[in-house]
Amino acid sequence: MAAVPAELPNVRRDITEQVTVRDLLPVVFARGTVRWAVAAIRAGGKADVGVREAVPLDGDEVRLSTGHTLRIMPAPGHTSGSVCFLEPESRALLTGDAIVSGHPLLRETGELQQLPAFFQHDADEAARSARRLVLCDADLILPGHGPLVAFPASARP
Repeated sequence: MAAVPAELPNVRRDITEQVTVRDLLPVVFARGTVRWAVAAIRAGGKADVGVREAVPLDGDEVRLSTGHTLRIMPAPGHTSGSVCFLEPESRALLTGDAIVSGHPLLRETGELQQLPAFFQHDADEAARSARRLVLCDADLILPGHGPLVAFPASARP
């Protein structure tokens, strides 16, 4: 496995910039929070998923065995080293957790949005990253949570 250098500490689990039970306490009574937390823990959310042997990605692109190239787009906020990947030929943006279109703790599904602030390592930085991503040259958004969203240039702010 490989990751951008800024994300390696998270991937290897030298640090953990993800939501914790403590982060959930202030919102524990919000709609769906307990149900989501129990499901996440049952699915292995407390497991050690670090990849100690992860190596740094070199450069600003990733070449896939399919012949496609993914352009690395920094998107810090969810974690310090969060990135998204733009496939320029198809104009598809893989956003991971930087921008989503659904999640059990969000009211809307199918619209581009951010995860609740307590999921973000740095909520202000995450908001800046989301604004930059919405303006990038992508017509199709493939989020880490929720359905894909067609987002042609004519629909952008």
